[in-house]
Amino acid sequence: MMIPSIPPSALSSVSNLFQDNLVKKITISIDNTQSRNMLHHGKRIFGTGKLIKPLPVMISRGEMGFIESKSIIEKACGIVIYEIGDERMDNLPLLIVGWRVSLTGKNKWFASISYEPPDERFIKKYLKENGITGTNTLDFNEHMMTIYGSISDGNNAELNICIRSWGLLDIFFSQKTLF
Repeated sequence: MMIPSIPPSALSSVSNLFQDNLVKKITISIDNTQSRNMLHHGKRIFGTGKLIKPLPVMISRGEMGFIESKSIIEKACGIVIYEIGDERMDNLPLLIVGWRVSLTGKNKWFASISYEPPDERFIKKYLKENGITGTNTLDFNEHMMTIYGSISDGNNAELNICIRSWGLLDIFFSQKTLF
């Protein structure tokens, strides 16, 4: 009995179909070039999928950090946390960045600054209900910082986070008092 051979073009089509629909990949870039703060003690507290490019433990002032994650069949989602500021101090605020590459291709992200890490049990639900699609700017008055973020749609997503410390004009115009 002769086994029919499968043409290479058919195998290539099956491989492309698999890559295009079942593999979810995200590259996260954290731009700390406009910040006066160091990001340190970075850790991934939640995530599905495999890290292709690991999380940098520290992102100094004027530097960028990159993370890549890939997931097969399921959604790719995760959260990374960094302490913001001088690592010799206690009780520092946390930069929290989360993402979700969905099966439908409508991807979401969030960023926040908090003194407490998020509860891992509610992350997926939070991202589904409150995650940001596309581009947004978040001001954190208490910490005198702005975070610009954007995420692309599709299975091969890019999440770009840019952290900017406020200058004197930002501080002046953020005041609600009239003279």
